Amino acid sequence: IVLQGLGVDPAECTVGDREAARRAWGVRPNETVVGHMANLSMEKGSIDLIAATQELQITGPPIRMVLAGSAMPSFTKVWKHFLPIDGVVLTGPLSDQQRRDFFAGIDVFALPSISDSFGLVFLEAWANGVPVIGYRAGGVVDVIRHEQDGLLVPCGDLSKLAEAVRRLVNDPSLRTILGSSGQQRLGTDFRWDDKLRLAATTLASVCGESAARSIVFAFHYKR
Repeated sequence: IVLQGLGVDPAECTVGDREAARRAWGVRPNETVVGHMANLSMEKGSIDLIAATQELQITGPPIRMVLAGSAMPSFTKVWKHFLPIDGVVLTGPLSDQQRRDFFAGIDVFALPSISDSFGLVFLEAWANGVPVIGYRAGGVVDVIRHEQDGLLVPCGDLSKLAEAVRRLVNDPSLRTILGSSGQQRLGTDFRWDDKLRLAATTLASVCGESAARSIVFAFHYKR
């Protein structure tokens, strides 16, 4: 077993229109935007985020939670019991341009998932200099470095989740530090060329050089 991980091409998820996105979401001048992108479901932590948002709306600070993605049955079933919630926006599935706008428009990215083996969206957030929050579950603990480029929260602990969101919302300088740290990692830890080189080396050791070159060429062609 070779642990490879994923990479990201920043050009594919950056240069979005921040102002246009925030206008579309109805963001008020004093609000900080927390984004969540996934197939909205219990497993991805979408419901946990909404519950944390309700707690923050009672105690402050002012936030706007933007949940992007298709709503799964487990989410839809529970969501109707939360209505209405001021400050929570459901965007539905996003186009490529809307995806870039999403990451440009948010201030914090949160994916408290219990099922992710990696979390490519964390890399997309970092490409935009945005700090991230995740649960200590699955492969996420090997992606986010706690207190260095994001915050990790005990799985299922809604109070700790709300606390992590509150901390980043209240501290713009910490958001900048964590987001910049994550952004810098993209050039060292998550480059596609490095991932392809590892794949090619591994394939060559098993199948031979010619087979490895053919597979890597096919991957480049499809991209």
